[in-house]
Parts: sequence; structure tokens; C-alpha cells
Amino acid sequence: MGKRVIYCLLVFCLGFLFTACEKDEDFIVIDAKTYSVQQSRLKYWLEYLCSSECEGRKSGTVGNERAREYIVSELKRMSFIPLIQEAVDKEKRTYYNIIVNIGNVSGPTIVIGAHYDGAVESSQYPAANDNASGVASLLLLAQMLADSNTDFRYNYQLVFFDGEETQAGRTSFNGSRFFVSVLKEAPLFYLNIDMIGNAEMFHRIETTSDYLADCVGKIGKKYKRLKLEVDNKIVKYSQDFVPFDAVDIPIFTWKNPLDSSQGKYNHTPEDKLKFLSLEKMEIITSINFDLITYPYAENIFKNNIDSTE
Repeated sequence: MGKRVIYCLLVFCLGFLFTACEKDEDFIVIDAKTYSVQQSRLKYWLEYLCSSECEGRKSGTVGNERAREYIVSELKRMSFIPLIQEAVDKEKRTYYNIIVNIGNVSGPTIVIGAHYDGAVESSQYPAANDNASGVASLLLLAQMLADSNTDFRYNYQLVFFDGEETQAGRTSFNGSRFFVSVLKEAPLFYLNIDMIGNAEMFHRIETTSDYLADCVGKIGKKYKRLKLEVDNKIVKYSQDFVPFDAVDIPIFTWKNPLDSSQGKYNHTPEDKLKFLSLEKMEIITSINFDLITYPYAENIFKNNIDSTE
């Protein structure tokens, strides 16, 4: 009788082990050679934003609210005072943008945004690249600005947008659309951070200004590990930059490279942490820091070269 019990236990344990081995684990792969403090911060934020607690972060859900509360708490931990902007769409639905201002409040404003909502309400859709990657990068950018001893020339307005993903009634960019509609003064430009995490060390940035394209080309040469594709036109109109471009505010936006399948997992259950690169996200965040602190000429226009650098 005792041997039979032991045998059954062994069979059970072996079955459990095989099941565990077959389970599709989702975790961020760490490269010990490049792992840094900045990457550890990205990892920390990504793991919560992609957890079952946030349930995909779809607008109007409990998971979306949890993600919002988490972002606010992290910004407060950095000693910022985040503001919540209630954005209402044409269907009278409410979205919640999170806004912080950093730097020289009397200087020209640069807006940097990333949407925190996901496309699907489900813990099986973690929405890691689209767009937990952008949110983590924007949080890291906030931390880098907070840690900097620089006397900033510009006022940086960091906005975590809600309602970017398409809602019922086929409306999109709801948080950013409202944000732009109530702007009292146009910013110098808008930098959009979306889907920057896929592991291939190759990415694309598009801008509507020839002058800005030239500037980012110079900045990108510093970062040898990332092949950067720069274009002075927008190939496809999507993402939260659309409302800014509609009123002729110059934009930068991160995009998947044209000859790449980097976005193939977006809006699917396979948009997981394990397909992200912490190193790539750290590099892109560093490029973003250089972009917003670059000594631009203040007169920047859409599709116009300003020669006064």
C-alpha cells in the first residue's frame, strides 16, 4: 500500500513538472553584459503594467484605472505633482490623461507623450510593446529629467495619454485629441513614444520638419548599437501624433521600421514582455532625452528648415 502511494505521488510530481515546463512563461530576458540601473527601472515598471492586475489596461476598465494610479504614484515618488486631465470624446465618454511639467516653465514648451491604454481588456493581452514600452520609457525620461542638474531651456510637458486605441464608434486618439483641443499655446514640437520595445536593434523615427530630421540624424550618430532610420515625412497616419499634426504642430514619432515585422504581435496575446529589449528601450530613452534637450532654434515649423541653429 505504501509503495502504491509513493508511486502515485511520483507520477503526480512528474506530471506537474512536465506541465510547468510546457507553460509559456513571460519574462524579460536580461543581458548581463549591458544590464544597467536604467534597465532595472524599465523592468520594474514594465512588469506591473503588463501584469494581470492591469488586465490589458483598456480604457474605461479597472485595469486601466490601476495602471493610471500606478503611474501617478511613480511620478509622485519622483517628487512630481501629476495632474489628471479629464478628456471627453464625442460620445461623452471620459478618458484620463496624466500630465507633469518639468523644467523652465517660462521657456518654450515641448510635449512628450505615450499612451497607457491597451486595445483589449484581458489579462491574456498584456500589451507589452503597445504601449507599456512607451509608458516605461516616459517614466524613465521623467526620472532622468528629475536627476539632471541642468538648467533647462525648455518646459517639458510629459503626458500619459488615455484612449489612444480605437473605441466603440471607431474613435481613436481620444485623450490626445482633447489635449490638443484645449491647448492655449502651441508647443515647439510634439514627441510621440509608442511601440519602441521590440528586440531587433533597428528602429525608425519620423518627423514633419526637415530641420528636426537633420537634428535627430546628428543625435542618432552617438548611439552605435541602434540602427536608426530617420524620415522627414509621415508614412502612415496613426498614433497620438495625429491631432498635433492636424493643427500643424511639428512632430517626432517613433515607428516600426518599414521593412520589419516588429509590430506583428500588436493587439494580440503575443504582445508579451519576453519579446522586448531593455537595452533598446534604454537607448531610445537616451535619444529622447537628447532630442528634448537639444539647443534648437525656437522657430520650428512643419516641413520647413530653420537655418538659425
